[in-house]
Amino acid sequence: MSINKKNIGDVVPGEFIIVLKDGSFVQKFQDKVNSVDDHDAKLLTAYKAILACCATLSTNMVQEFKNDDNVAYIEQVRVVGLKLPDASLVTTAMQPDDLWNLNRVCERKLGVKCPSHAPATGKGITEYVVDTGVYTDHQEFNGRASWGANFVPNSEDTDEYGHGTYVAGTIGGSTYCVAKEVSIVSVKVLDARGSGTIANVLAGLDWVVKNAIPGKSVVDVPGGGGKSRAIDDIIKRLYNKSIPVFVAAGTDPSHNSGDGSPSGSPYAYTVASMDWLDQPSRFNSPGKNVDIFCTGLNPGLEAIEVYEYLSKNATSGSLSGDLKGMPNLIVYNNPNETTVA
Repeated sequence: MSINKKNIGDVVPGEFIIVLKDGSFVQKFQDKVNSVDDHDAKLLTAYKAILACCATLSTNMVQEFKNDDNVAYIEQVRVVGLKLPDASLVTTAMQPDDLWNLNRVCERKLGVKCPSHAPATGKGITEYVVDTGVYTDHQEFNGRASWGANFVPNSEDTDEYGHGTYVAGTIGGSTYCVAKEVSIVSVKVLDARGSGTIANVLAGLDWVVKNAIPGKSVVDVPGGGGKSRAIDDIIKRLYNKSIPVFVAAGTDPSHNSGDGSPSGSPYAYTVASMDWLDQPSRFNSPGKNVDIFCTGLNPGLEAIEVYEYLSKNATSGSLSGDLKGMPNLIVYNNPNETTVA
């Protein structure tokens, strides 16, 4: 169903995520949806990581499945998407050094210079960017970026919005970023307008669970949605598989990041932005669930622009990209660790 005219948090009429208790019931459940005498019923996607399905259901069928002992819970599919910070809350003060972000990563004290190339570079680690896609041929990636999967219907295997490429560049770009040798895999779940659905994001994360190697992988997911038990459950699945997930806190000061998914999940590492004076960015979404602040608003990141407007399509996730790069270095040095803290 088209979401072009819907806002973040709006429901997608008739579409539901049905999470099951027992894996042996999945095929029986699929057969039930496909065989029911209801033109509104259609199985859209089957997920494996959390034993769930996305389907179009009538009101009567929703109630029927809610009463089924094999069903853990049902939630309606909602629209998710990227929210740009209010321009009035974004500082325009120039930083003293285009590489200030790298200096802040390796030194606690302000003003201390560090080498632009860290001893650990993320080589051998794969970062899965679950976003709007990645322009994998950009020169900043030096051939380290590849296409993974596309879960946006009727869209091309490229970044049609710019945000995913920006995020990937702040994580593993060769010039201004921390993990300069990390491999980047694009998982597209948001469209050319930066919008998608919970079902898209679930499909992308389900694919990551199947393909990512524990101890050698890190996942980046944007914020931008309401609370979803299904999203939180699959984040926990990744956590338990020793695949850390990093997510933006958000860019709306009036919204508590703990009220969203996956930003509010205790199994995700929620990242907020700070400026070059170690002050939290004014556009951050607050919340006790915020795990860490990291450098944002780096003018040097203009080097990874893909489209003319790319540098404007920034969220707290893309504005805190150095933190997203750091887990790659931690995993590189500690492959047997089960978490990244």
